[in-house]
Amino acid sequence: MNSSLPCSNLVPQESQKLLGPPQGWWSVPHVWSSPVVVIGGGPSLRSFDFDQLKGMRTIGINDACFLGAEYCNACFFGDHMWWDYHWEKNRKLILNYPGSFITNSPFRPTKPFPEFVKQARRDNDGWWTLNNARISWNRQSGAAGIHLAWLLGATSVILIGFDMGLSRTGESNWHPNEVSVNKESTYHSFAEGLLNMKRAMETKGIDMPIVNANPDSKLDLWPRMPYKEAMDYVSQFLRLRPSGWKPVRPERYLDPAV
Repeated sequence: MNSSLPCSNLVPQESQKLLGPPQGWWSVPHVWSSPVVVIGGGPSLRSFDFDQLKGMRTIGINDACFLGAEYCNACFFGDHMWWDYHWEKNRKLILNYPGSFITNSPFRPTKPFPEFVKQARRDNDGWWTLNNARISWNRQSGAAGIHLAWLLGATSVILIGFDMGLSRTGESNWHPNEVSVNKESTYHSFAEGLLNMKRAMETKGIDMPIVNANPDSKLDLWPRMPYKEAMDYVSQFLRLRPSGWKPVRPERYLDPAV
């Protein structure tokens, strides 16, 4: 499966010098038309069989890239501290990752990202922009990953590792995390961001089913069920849509500064 994503260089050269990375801001292309799994960082994934993801379209958040492109087609990160740490400590692993790195982290002229990082603008003004040149932040990389999946063409989204809380032993991630550790208070902000995102989707008519494939997750905004049941759920949902149904799709902006 080809997981590569084309890079769009749509900003005039003079604007690049002032506004963005040397290679130009990235506009998200519509290249997928299938269910997409978004891989979060919750500790429940320590017991998850990642082989279930083979053949699926997937977006992994942060350290999910170290699973390899077979399980994580594209890696999204929104925090430049995550990149700085792993670019210093795990540069060889990053350079050997054949998937796509995508971010909406604000551009830092003194320390730009490598050209292979696809850098879109961050949307902080709303919870679900229709502008394909911006990725909505929604207070966290996981929520931004859901918006990215829709921009890429997801027909539905299955969430894994969206536990929205610490494990019983106080762990916040399924992988070693040497960059930042979430506290319970952090998850309250995350949950509020996801709630506002869900409301914005409903207001704008975004009819994209989302399923939380962790029945024990504290995130109850979408149906919660085991992974295999989640796959059956979204398949049935898509089959039952009326004939002639057309989804709301992103608006294609030629000028990402809009």
